[in-house]
Amino acid sequence: MDIPDLAQETYRLLRQVPKGMVTTYGALAEALGAREAARLVGEYMAKNPYAPEVPCHRVVLSDGKVGKYSSQRGTAQKIELLAGEGVSVCDGNVVDFPSHLFRDFSGPRPLEKLRSYQLSLLPRLVLRDTRGQPSSLMAVDVAYTDLGAFAAGALFGLVENRPGPTVSLHVAVDFPYIPTFLGFREIPAIKAVLESLTRRPDLLLVDGNGTLHPHGIGIASQAGIELDIPTIGVAKSLLCGEPAGSPKDIGDAVEILVGGKPLGHALRVSSAARGIVYISPGHMVSPDTAVKMIRSLITNGQVGPLRRAHLAAREAAATFKSGGPRAGAG
Repeated sequence: MDIPDLAQETYRLLRQVPKGMVTTYGALAEALGAREAARLVGEYMAKNPYAPEVPCHRVVLSDGKVGKYSSQRGTAQKIELLAGEGVSVCDGNVVDFPSHLFRDFSGPRPLEKLRSYQLSLLPRLVLRDTRGQPSSLMAVDVAYTDLGAFAAGALFGLVENRPGPTVSLHVAVDFPYIPTFLGFREIPAIKAVLESLTRRPDLLLVDGNGTLHPHGIGIASQAGIELDIPTIGVAKSLLCGEPAGSPKDIGDAVEILVGGKPLGHALRVSSAARGIVYISPGHMVSPDTAVKMIRSLITNGQVGPLRRAHLAAREAAATFKSGGPRAGAG
């Protein structure tokens, strides 16, 4: 599907804010179609290349505080520009903020369309083991630098119970990071890694969530459906829900409840305070199989294949930056 240029759409929306009015990062994010994009809007404001034509000084915080301007322009100048347009500021706050707040944006709401696409995949989601016992898997991870994205896959032979080769690629990134929209950013990179292999693995481990997602369709689920491959999501931090207790010993797992419904598990992989990963089935894998599979892959306090993929992605980024090869296997 078409990936929108969110930066240009944000600047287009900001041009709609008239003199004498202000808007907020959250209001712009909602006009894009998802409140989760508020932080991204802040990043666009900080590097706005079109000022003053695109009036980023008219963007304030949700409580009426003026906030920062940008690294090039100080807050005092922001206040001065607002005052010149009839917006008074006292003690860092917009005076009579509600009467100056502009929210009447018009536009296509591109993130709302992407969310609708996500939700359209839910009827296709399968949370049971449908393809028998896997004999191989690949863990995938993506590293980012100012040179782009570096995707890596680490193969693992389940029959031999030993690591296989890794493959890494330099790939273009067309979509920014927005919480709950990770699939649109990373699935093209994951697809490129899969297509570089001579033989597809039976199972894919994704550094992210599957069903353990506010909308029940995280990157592992989206990737599994789009790429037609069984997937498991393994996240380092908890995106949503509450664990039903705390796993004490390595290998212990407890359910994570979202709205009273179990959507994943917290699995302890090491004795460290943060030695827990958050597992959820992606697609064509049952919740029980997801936990058992990841438990079997614990090595030295890590999920072995995912750790290898992470290191391979970082190494590819470092090699590329130093002028080495753009793709490779090892």
